Amino acid sequence: MNRVIQFYRAIFSRIDSDDLEFIKKYLDRDCELDLFFAQHPADQKHAVNVARMLGSDRFLIRCGLLHDVGRVKGDLDIFGKVFCVLAEKFPWLILTRSLEKKFHIYKHHAEIGAEKLRSIGLNREAEIISKHHSPETKKDPPELIKLRRADSLN
Repeated sequence: MNRVIQFYRAIFSRIDSDDLEFIKKYLDRDCELDLFFAQHPADQKHAVNVARMLGSDRFLIRCGLLHDVGRVKGDLDIFGKVFCVLAEKFPWLILTRSLEKKFHIYKHHAEIGAEKLRSIGLNREAEIISKHHSPETKKDPPELIKLRRADSLN
């Protein structure tokens, strides 16, 4: 049911003026905003929803806003993500190079995004974001645990 709700939100949700003000409050460099706005609009809204769940900690909110920057418009749209969710259960669906690339981005967007963040000097954010889809361990920092929880609820 959670996936159905996510799909509905992805189709109909968009950034509004309150969201834009929130984003600019926490992402204050052009290079950060460029990464954020390179995402599909549905991913942008998802990131804002995640960030808003993370309380008032500036670092955590930034992680929430940037956690999916490894996926960009054109690489993996809403239906591409639906395909990838299905392909996790039915790998035989990956029949072409194009679909293989989409699945790679879907599976590795955390690492892809972390590398983009490192390239602009956001090493601390990259460290948390690179692991937001990794299996939990006892050594996970509290920021990572909170990001995973907020992401799973959105």
